Amino acid sequence: MSTQKHEAELTGPAEEPGAATVRPDDGAVAEPPTSPQDPDNGTDDLQAAAPPPDGPEQDHERVEDALSTDATQNGIEDSLLGERFDLMEERLEHMAQRLNVLATQSRRVTDINAELHRELTKKRDDALLDLMRPAFAGLVRLLGNIDASIARLQDNNADTVDLLIAHRITLSNALQDSGLIEMPATQPETAVIFAPDSQEIVDVRATDDSALDQTVAEVVQPGFAFGDRQLFREKVAVYRYTNAQPEEKDQ
Repeated sequence: MSTQKHEAELTGPAEEPGAATVRPDDGAVAEPPTSPQDPDNGTDDLQAAAPPPDGPEQDHERVEDALSTDATQNGIEDSLLGERFDLMEERLEHMAQRLNVLATQSRRVTDINAELHRELTKKRDDALLDLMRPAFAGLVRLLGNIDASIARLQDNNADTVDLLIAHRITLSNALQDSGLIEMPATQPETAVIFAPDSQEIVDVRATDDSALDQTVAEVVQPGFAFGDRQLFREKVAVYRYTNAQPEEKDQ
């Protein structure tokens, strides 16, 4: 037993399996041998875990998956855009309907305002006419007298006629400023038939021409209108046809 202990001291402790061997001659440490079961050696494991190289089929599947994903996303986006367009169309249609309603209401308001304006204008004219009718009548008679004087003195006293014409223009302008408008006179040359609604007979002249019967021979005084109504009728002379036979002498 003492002999074995002595040999152990000379040879040193026993080497453990897999431990590095230290050689006394060169001081280098020898690496322990690796075994297939060594956990530190991962080469086989990496080779086993590595995926197989891709082939054409795998590439085609990946492309199809990518295209399918893009198509799905595009479909979703198109659906959202379609919904937005539909919503915009509904809003535009609603706005168009509202505009039509507003336009109709605006036309109704315009028509109502126009009708009110006509009624107010008529009431104002009626009230003014009631106040001014007597004065208008007197001024129109005065204008007629001036016209008669001009016709009577036209060949005798030119200065007086010019003065009367100036007064007539002043009076006519005053009546027009008050709303009483002198109407265009009838032209007797056109053989106008007497119109009782707008004319008044102040003289009758005989004629042997049957075609001139009941036609206007002369305008004695023009008519006058206030607004859209004729206030004073035109005063005229009218032809009357007379079929006078010559008297037979007694034999």
